Amino acid sequence: MLSIYSLTLWLVLSTICLDTTSGAGNSKRNTRLCTHKKFQIDCSGRNFTHIPTFPYSTKTLILARNMIESIQGGIFSGHSELEDLDLSHNVLAILVPNSFKGLDNLLRLNLQYNQLGNDNKEIPKVYFKHLKKLRHLNLRNNSFTIFPDISLVHSLVILNATFTNGMTFGQQLKGLKFLTDLDLSSSSCQLKEIENNTFAGIKTLRYLDVSNNSLYSIWKGTFAHMQQLEFLDISYNTRLGFRGLGNVTNDLSNTSIEIFKFQKLVPTFSMNQILKMADFAPLRHTKLREIYVDSNRIQLIETGAISLLPKTIQKISIGDNQLSYGLYMFEFRQLSAEIINVSNTGMSHYPGNEDFCMSDMKETDVEQTLYEYKNVVGTHQVSTRSKRIRIYNAGLKINYFNTINLPKKLTVLYYTASSTKFEIPRLRFSYNVLEKVDFSFNVFYSLKGPLLGLYNLHELNLSNNFCSNISNDFFEGTPNIKTLLLQNNLLGFVLPNDEKGDIFKHLRRLEIIDLSDNRIPKLPFLILETVHTIKEIHLKRNVLESMQFKIDHMRKLTFLDISNNMIRFLDNDATANLETVAKYSTNLTVDLSENPIQCMCSNINFIRWMAATEIRFKGLKSYSCQLSNLTKISLAHPKDLEQLLEKECSSYIGLILGICSALVLSVVTVTTGIIYRYRWKLRYLYFMAKLKYKKTPSTFKNDLSYDFDAFVSYADEDQNFVHEKFINHVERDGELRVCAHKRDFLVGKDIAANITDAIHRSRKTVCIISNNFLNSYWCMFEFNMARMESIYSRDGENIVYLIFLEQIPTKTLPLILLELVQSKSYIEFPNDEYGDTVFWENLKQELST
Repeated sequence: MLSIYSLTLWLVLSTICLDTTSGAGNSKRNTRLCTHKKFQIDCSGRNFTHIPTFPYSTKTLILARNMIESIQGGIFSGHSELEDLDLSHNVLAILVPNSFKGLDNLLRLNLQYNQLGNDNKEIPKVYFKHLKKLRHLNLRNNSFTIFPDISLVHSLVILNATFTNGMTFGQQLKGLKFLTDLDLSSSSCQLKEIENNTFAGIKTLRYLDVSNNSLYSIWKGTFAHMQQLEFLDISYNTRLGFRGLGNVTNDLSNTSIEIFKFQKLVPTFSMNQILKMADFAPLRHTKLREIYVDSNRIQLIETGAISLLPKTIQKISIGDNQLSYGLYMFEFRQLSAEIINVSNTGMSHYPGNEDFCMSDMKETDVEQTLYEYKNVVGTHQVSTRSKRIRIYNAGLKINYFNTINLPKKLTVLYYTASSTKFEIPRLRFSYNVLEKVDFSFNVFYSLKGPLLGLYNLHELNLSNNFCSNISNDFFEGTPNIKTLLLQNNLLGFVLPNDEKGDIFKHLRRLEIIDLSDNRIPKLPFLILETVHTIKEIHLKRNVLESMQFKIDHMRKLTFLDISNNMIRFLDNDATANLETVAKYSTNLTVDLSENPIQCMCSNINFIRWMAATEIRFKGLKSYSCQLSNLTKISLAHPKDLEQLLEKECSSYIGLILGICSALVLSVVTVTTGIIYRYRWKLRYLYFMAKLKYKKTPSTFKNDLSYDFDAFVSYADEDQNFVHEKFINHVERDGELRVCAHKRDFLVGKDIAANITDAIHRSRKTVCIISNNFLNSYWCMFEFNMARMESIYSRDGENIVYLIFLEQIPTKTLPLILLELVQSKSYIEFPNDEYGDTVFWENLKQELST
């Protein structure tokens, strides 16, 4: 028995050791600790020291963050299905000729953050010969002093590497006809320069990134031979400054450059800069679409520099600079840019966030500072020019805002986090197609306006501005805004006073409004009364105690956020408003979370509504409410809570109220029934009394005389028959007077009074019966008034004649009309040549008696 136990223990320990020990001879149980997905194995962070065996069907193998030192020859034999191999963040230092043998279909290989090249020996190019289909190779952050020759990787498209001073790539990348992307960006503090032979012979590049490399020099001619180059990023090389900018832009005129980035070439605490015409001049011969010049301490742009940008420019990002007023501002009008970002103007920087290495300061940095000083304030000419600019700007500040000239194709404007502090006054903009403006994170404490000329503006962001005032006319010139963001301001001081809804009355197409975090205690009933197209209303984190504003006209509303307020319950008016919206917007969602909802007898109707409504509540499971005994209970199941409250609130008072309500309902029902039974008589007597009281000259002058022989009642759809046939035959041929509402009713008089008066002044009433007649409210009103006239004013004389224009089934006729049909007081219009003649003769004879 003991031997069996010992044998079992030995097997368990052997299995554990086999699973946790990595080695060349490990079985497939090595990967049991890894994450397995379809055709993917993730063994990252498992402390492997060798590459384990794995299934041949694997397409993605991740071995990152281990302790693998070498790639054994032939380890990947038979793994022709593998497409992605990640060996990053290991301690790889050794490659052998057959390290990649078997990876014939590998597409992506990641070897970054290893120790390849640590022995200062060049890796032979035959080591990479098996990577026939490799498209992406990452060799970043290894120890290469001589870049490896990868010229046999013929299919390579993307290469990531780390650039060291003096390194060249021409021979090592020779023959790579498909290489388009070269990323050499890093975070090294080692000083470097790029010479004109660094990329010699590489002509296929379209994307080149040398950012963040501590470059202090880029030679002229470095990029001149790259005719296909479309993207170049030399940003975050703070030792470079603007000294080498001219060398770069001069080369770009020979390329296909579309995107050029030179952000943060100047240290944060260096002298302010002037962007020169000479640096921009070569760009006018390019097809540049986007240019990024952020964070360069630019204070002024030399007049004429902006005009040198090509007509193809679409986006300009010049944020986080120290821009002052200057003549260059008027040049923006000439640009074809669609997006301009001038955010973070004048932004302060914390010294601890500086991105250059203080411990690596060299003479080049001192030289750069002297260079900047000489070019900004070092000569008498510059000083004089600065004075002229300051004098000009003194007048500019007064008159600049009369008309703001924008680039004609500008669609997006960013001006955020610039610490700009003033009231936005009346501003008129030149013709533009501006669609989005972001003025957030400034201090625009008052929005006086109006903003005129922004008729294409769809989105306006004025959030985080400490704004406490909006004038009634501010949005007058922006009628097409769809998204208005005003969160995190102080609008609780002004919005409660907008009783007539004047502030937002111009925003007829508004779809989204965000008024969160504004300390709003209440919103007037008509605050959004003119806005019918709204889809989302955000009012979270205010101090609202109720929802009093009108929303039942918002047929497209899908989301109402009133979370994190002081709402205890929604009254009947508020819930009725929501239900009206829900009839048209079936996916209406309301967020009531984080409100101190109370569940008491006084607001049990609110709980009943929550239990019965089809409206969705966002995060309902997190809702809670407070009972009368101050305990909190979940609102996740409103129906259960409703039953609990009904038991708690039941009493004799409720029974008494119920009986009283039943009695009142009974009296109302009986009274309503009587009124309904005699409704037409009552209405007729009311209008007759009204006519007698007014005593119009033509009314009641003689009970036996009539102003008209017949009053014709018809639907508007049948007016052609009445005016072209009926009136012609009766009036022209029969010499009878007919009263038709479109011709003879008095203008400005109540319709019902006109009808009653016309019937009373006419000897007969003729009803032109059709389906349109039966569906018309006023036609049936005229018929019933004529019937009442016959009964109560003509001693029962039949004065109503029915003419059927079309066949109508008897079952569809109203009962009161069916009585006349059964008494033969009707005639059908024959609508044929011989029958028409007899019909009109009989009708004229009947109306004349």
